[in-house]
Amino acid sequence: MKHKFFKWFFYKFKLRTTILIPIILWIILSSSILSFIIIQVSQKYIEDENTHYISNNQSEVGSQIELVLNQISLFASSILSDKSVHDVLKSDIFPYQKKAQIKAIIDELGYDNTLIADVKFFTIDEQVIEYSTAYISIPVPSPSEQTKYQNGHYIWQWGNMVQDSKGHFYLPYIIKLYNMTTQDFSGFAIFYIRESMLFDLCTDITPADSTTYILSGGDYIISHTQTQYTGYKVLDALNYVIDTDFATKQRNGIDAYTIISITNLNAYVERFHLDWLLVTEIPSNVLFSDLSKIKIYIVLFTALMVAFVSLLVLQLSKALSKSIVHFNKHIQDYIHLDIPKNLKGSVFKNEIVELESAYDALIAR
Repeated sequence: MKHKFFKWFFYKFKLRTTILIPIILWIILSSSILSFIIIQVSQKYIEDENTHYISNNQSEVGSQIELVLNQISLFASSILSDKSVHDVLKSDIFPYQKKAQIKAIIDELGYDNTLIADVKFFTIDEQVIEYSTAYISIPVPSPSEQTKYQNGHYIWQWGNMVQDSKGHFYLPYIIKLYNMTTQDFSGFAIFYIRESMLFDLCTDITPADSTTYILSGGDYIISHTQTQYTGYKVLDALNYVIDTDFATKQRNGIDAYTIISITNLNAYVERFHLDWLLVTEIPSNVLFSDLSKIKIYIVLFTALMVAFVSLLVLQLSKALSKSIVHFNKHIQDYIHLDIPKNLKGSVFKNEIVELESAYDALIAR
């Protein structure tokens, strides 16, 4: 009895492991290969699509910045060509009178407060005439700077970022004032361009949990979607230098990396004597957040397939095991039958023994 039980258990266990384990291993292997292919293709597709999207948006931002700078340039040219501005600056009237007259002239020229926060005029005798009452702390240009501006080849220069008492940043746009008829030098005018204008443009192209900023030729951040970084110098700026209009780079971390998309804005701002880069940094966990969901779905699908096939094979092996045990029982019954001699039982019995041996060999295989 014990012998029959072990034989039945061996048949049943061997049948299940022979069928079940290879199928499970095949499912796991094929799922792993399929998962690897899907993840690699999806990752490349997502990266290319996001890079293309950001490239188009950065180009749009470049065009918007060019339009803004055109407005500033036109306004500066209007002041430069207005003879009355030079006359007021060189007159001997009181400073408050100069301020009132300058304010009236600027208002008539179409001053845009949403773009330009303030305008300050610096006369030859170092008088400072402010257009508005906004307080923006910036010193009067030093004599050496005045000489540089006066001898400059262009009518405008750009200064470093400045900050007012409320923490708001501005980009100084400096023009050299001279009478276009007599070429007499009158002083300087500084337009304080609102950094928030650049901030709004950068925010529009920035995916969630990512950053976008404008890097100046001096490696300073002149606008950043995380305002606490505005005005700071980037120490690894050489990593951002590109020779083309657009490039993507990768910064590796300990367990992740960041995709860096860079647009050279020279095509848009070169005539304004600027050397700006528009940079968007997207962490891999943000860029491939949907891909991580795909990985989870693949793992769950594989686990469900393994469980389903395991149950199916177990049920099939259970049914086959019952049939085998039943068949084996009948064979044993025939072996131990009392066969009459006239039926040549020894021959018949030997055939059954051979059949059982063949059956055992088949099961063993």
